[in-house]
Amino acid sequence: MGIETLLVDSIKGNNTLIKVVSFDPGETTGMCVFEGSKLMLASQYKAKTVPEGAAFIHDFLESWRPDVVVMEMYRIYSWKAEDHSWQNLFTPRLIGAIQYICHTLKLPLTEQTAQQAKGFCTDERLRAWGLYQEGQRHARDSIRHACYYLLFTVARVQDPNFKPAVPAISGGNT
Repeated sequence: MGIETLLVDSIKGNNTLIKVVSFDPGETTGMCVFEGSKLMLASQYKAKTVPEGAAFIHDFLESWRPDVVVMEMYRIYSWKAEDHSWQNLFTPRLIGAIQYICHTLKLPLTEQTAQQAKGFCTDERLRAWGLYQEGQRHARDSIRHACYYLLFTVARVQDPNFKPAVPAISGGNT
């Protein structure tokens, strides 16, 4: 079952067309754009500096004018804390820039953990939905976040009792 069918079935005929821009922020930022259930663009951008990445994201959001922005949040886990000593923390600085850009452009921003999106929107599911982007790990992660948002926020807002009717994929994972 493709994501289009899953989303159409999930929102039970409501014709709401929402434009979602999703980011997997970092030195290589993954991004995608969905209009309704249709993937319009999936790409990656490698920035040398945070200001360069922020300027690119600002222009990207200005050109696409989404209804909502979805982004992977950044957490420093206790077992990884030492790995962050003396680092320039590019990703959290870029996330702050994205938060500011969304605020100034008056764009709603939703942040999700990596586990939320990756736990449900696996590579196997992306392949089954026809959304897997070969060789673009960060673009795939942005797609995961957009799909998770569409399935678990948009569909749930339209029907509070919604539970995605996702068919089992080989191995019985749902």
